[in-house]
Amino acid sequence: MKATLYISASAEGIVPARYRLTDGRAVQLYHTSDIRARAEELRKFNPDCTPRRRVSYSRDLAALLWERRILIEDTYLSYLKAEGQPPLPKEFHALMSEALNPTPAGPKGVQLLEAFSDHAEQPHFSEARRRGYRVTRGILERFLLVNDAEGITAAEFTADHVEAFAAFCRDEHLIADDPRFAEVYRGLNRRPDAERAQNTVAAKLRQLQAVFSRLEEAEVIDRSPFRRLGKARHAAAMRESYSPPDSLTLDELNRLRRAAMPEELEETRRAFVLQCAVGARVGDFASLTTDNVSVTEGGAAYLHYVPRKTRNTSLAEVRTPLVLYALELVRRSGLRFGILRNVSGHDGYNARIRRVVREAGITRQVCVSVGGEVRRVPLCDAASSKWARRTFVTLCDMAEARHAVSGLHAEGSKAVRHYSALTLDDRFALVSAAYGEPLYRVSEGLEAVEAPDKGKEVTA
Repeated sequence: MKATLYISASAEGIVPARYRLTDGRAVQLYHTSDIRARAEELRKFNPDCTPRRRVSYSRDLAALLWERRILIEDTYLSYLKAEGQPPLPKEFHALMSEALNPTPAGPKGVQLLEAFSDHAEQPHFSEARRRGYRVTRGILERFLLVNDAEGITAAEFTADHVEAFAAFCRDEHLIADDPRFAEVYRGLNRRPDAERAQNTVAAKLRQLQAVFSRLEEAEVIDRSPFRRLGKARHAAAMRESYSPPDSLTLDELNRLRRAAMPEELEETRRAFVLQCAVGARVGDFASLTTDNVSVTEGGAAYLHYVPRKTRNTSLAEVRTPLVLYALELVRRSGLRFGILRNVSGHDGYNARIRRVVREAGITRQVCVSVGGEVRRVPLCDAASSKWARRTFVTLCDMAEARHAVSGLHAEGSKAVRHYSALTLDDRFALVSAAYGEPLYRVSEGLEAVEAPDKGKEVTA
């Protein structure tokens, strides 16, 4: 194999230096260079780019011609070694173009934290979803700080990093107590103080996986580290387990409503039993005001609101009839419950719900998921705001009101299509039966309530 300089005997004036590369009889490749010189100057050189004897030549031109010959041969040999066969003429032309004009090295890559923040603030995300991503970003940032990798790029984040992050999510409470990392946790409002459940860890990993999937689709990275995990490792990292859904029975709900309660827990009790009667998610429940209460032509009060979870894709309203005890609580409270400003935490709404249930003596054993395993614990140790929605759905289901009747699902649901023609007053009757509450009629401003079954007016 060799590359040689050649020039036509008839060439005149300023011409480009041309090369021919041969490798046996089968390979002949050509390269027209950007080196330009007078034809008579080029004829002063041999085919191997060495100067002819006893001629006066340009040393600068000699150096350029020699370097180009070496580049041509090196480019050919590199391709031959990598592919096991010589390049075609078009391929060789492209290879020489790249060798002479290499693509400028791009930036090292987008930093992972920057990419995560960009993904988390997408305009079509709800504010609640953005908050969830911000929490995960905080965990990811602390993970990188602890591992001296705060500047890592998305392309540098490997499958091993994914598994290490999963372990960090689970055991961060141990790392937070390590004095070596005191600076990382200084000023953090809520330090992790307990092991995170596997379902929580899996949720954080799903968010991180979504970030990498977006980067892969945009060709910012070649391949997501989650796809490099392999099926078994991916399944282990993303494993989730859920106990069978459980809820309060109607008897337990009534015990909760009537049990003696310390004054400091009374607001929580009222909020929780009202939430059990309307089935709203806690984020929606906390945002409700009396503006969300209306009255049907038949005199039944109902709540109407657009759920936060779906408002970015649908503005369909949820309309839920209020049973009598729920209406009384709405009239007394005006749907203002201070405890809902703090849902989690050691003394937040969820923690106080468990105290309320314990005060009511409700200790039935229920199944919960703990660390990926299903265990049996007293209901008073498992209850939370999520139980309100479960209770509402279960009681309505038992009364054959079903989900559409209770107003929680959009009209047209295949499973409950046969209920879609029921009016709000029909649903009010069915939901009242589910809760064992009498029917009533209320004025438009909720000032006067008449319960025909009782034959008397009910005051707040």
